[in-house]
Amino acid sequence: MGPIPSYTALIREKSDARREAVSLIGMTALSGVAMGASMAVVNAVVGQGEGGATFPNLLLFALLATIFLWSRNYALSRTAIIVQAMLTRIRESIVRKLRDVDLQAIEAIDRERLIKTLSHDCFVISEASESIVIGASSAVMLLFSAFYVATLSLFAFILLCGLVCAAIFHYRRSQRSSRAILDAASESENRLFESIRHLVYGFREVKIAPEKGNDLLDNYILDYGTQAEALRIQSQRQFLKGLASSQTFFYVLLASIIFILPQYQVDRLIIQKITYIILFIAGPMEVFVRALPAAIKANAAAEHIWSVEAWLEGADRDAPAAALAHDLQFQSIGLRELTFQHGEAEAGQGFRVGPIELSLRPGEIVFIAGGNGSGKSTLLLLLLGLYRPLGGQLLWNGAAVRPHNAARYRQLFSVVFADFHLFDRLYGLRATDPGRVNELLHRFGLDRKVKFVDGAFSTLDLSTGQRKRLAMIGALLEEKPIMVFDEWAADQDVTSREYYYTKLLPELKAQGKTIVAVTHDDRYYGVADRVIYMEQGSIRSQEARV
Repeated sequence: MGPIPSYTALIREKSDARREAVSLIGMTALSGVAMGASMAVVNAVVGQGEGGATFPNLLLFALLATIFLWSRNYALSRTAIIVQAMLTRIRESIVRKLRDVDLQAIEAIDRERLIKTLSHDCFVISEASESIVIGASSAVMLLFSAFYVATLSLFAFILLCGLVCAAIFHYRRSQRSSRAILDAASESENRLFESIRHLVYGFREVKIAPEKGNDLLDNYILDYGTQAEALRIQSQRQFLKGLASSQTFFYVLLASIIFILPQYQVDRLIIQKITYIILFIAGPMEVFVRALPAAIKANAAAEHIWSVEAWLEGADRDAPAAALAHDLQFQSIGLRELTFQHGEAEAGQGFRVGPIELSLRPGEIVFIAGGNGSGKSTLLLLLLGLYRPLGGQLLWNGAAVRPHNAARYRQLFSVVFADFHLFDRLYGLRATDPGRVNELLHRFGLDRKVKFVDGAFSTLDLSTGQRKRLAMIGALLEEKPIMVFDEWAADQDVTSREYYYTKLLPELKAQGKTIVAVTHDDRYYGVADRVIYMEQGSIRSQEARV
């Protein structure tokens, strides 16, 4: 087992352990020394026969046992406090940085890996810390025992050191591939869980097409499960090889003391004492060996945390808004020769949007129409300042939207995306009048399904259309000057669709709000002030309707 720089660096850089490092190391070492010293007392008492069973020796043994228990408990409890506080700070740091990065950066990262880092990897470090402290204490005890053996017999000490070095060398060789096996097992389990998600969330499709479910089960879920099983077994076997090497070392050492040392050591009492020491250290030795896999896993988890933090540090981000603004002025928004590129333009791949010329004014309804893949959703993301344009300018009241003011600019908008996320409560709207929420639930026909209790919705177990209506309620309660809806009516029943176009949108316009809505419902185009038609990433035409 080599050094674990990622784990130790994490503790050093992200925790308050620097302030307590000396005391923690001292207490861990003290517990090991106390355990070793108590062994020496026992050995001395046994060696003296009946004359050694004295009250002072009993007091000394009791004192050493008390020191051992107190110092180890202190080291374990303080380590738990430090590690938990560290993990809380790490999660907070990652989440805060995550909140501020660009949408394009989030779209490029493995989100499952990110969530796993915040949950599983932090849990691994938490669980491993106790094993590492106990393992370190046992290592100190083993070192103390070795020096104690040296005081009894230099030859036995040399023999002990030689066998320990051989055991360490063999263990390192047997565990050389452990990290790669653990990573491969983790990857197989990720694929397994992803396949299970397909089965759970695609259950309707699987029931309709059994061949799809059979293929998913037989060729993916079972295969990935078998791979993960084989790799975990292989990993366990690697660990058992290391454990076997330590146990082999123990028996070889014991045999050497019993059968070889008497050939060079005359004093049988010394041989007896060394034998007691070897038997005594069997338990701490196994504890130390068992702590090594936990340290390997903790190191791997720490590397994942470091990689996420490095990615967040390198990701593009806007300057955070100083405070939530309620007095934002909106006279005009302009997209001037705005362009954006999906994918690699140099390789002739991807999809280009623009150049876009578009202006928005207060109190108008603008519909955006076009076929699938025409660039409507990308246009919305550019308008919202969520995508950074490749060229051109996004203007707000005549001034360019840049990273320093993008977060403030986005506060102009309330949005319901086509692939929206439905929150369980009204985050950021703590002062919302429950009566207003209940009124909207009634207007959108959700009052019998959903209750608003203690700032949260009673259920999100709704149909797609109902979920969109609940998302619309959240958007309306934000009271922003510009409202953006991406295919909101696509999943609504006839009544809700009619209400949306003929009642809600005109009502919002009358309140002075600007509406930007992506829609294919051409029968309602007369509701809009303008209809913008997109084709192949560009605005084909703009048509005034009133």
